[in-house]
Amino acid sequence: MLLLCGCASTKQPTSVYICTGLKGDAFHRTPQCKGLSDCDGELGEITIPDAMEIGLHPCKICFPKDSIIKFEKAYPGVMN
Repeated sequence: MLLLCGCASTKQPTSVYICTGLKGDAFHRTPQCKGLSDCDGELGEITIPDAMEIGLHPCKICFPKDSIIKFEKAYPGVMN
């Protein structure tokens, strides 16, 4: 099912989606991600560097383990 929503893509996005509410602690590949289903704010679109700058981490649904490894190579030190 992840392939249907594009969540399992290995291509790194240039912009990501976030929840602006208090529960938002991750960024997502698509606004349809299941990780955004309990968002208590609005959805927003920002760049990955901006998301990291405000302390968000990659969603574990949208960015599976193999994708996280590629992400860490592209953005060293972010996951620490």
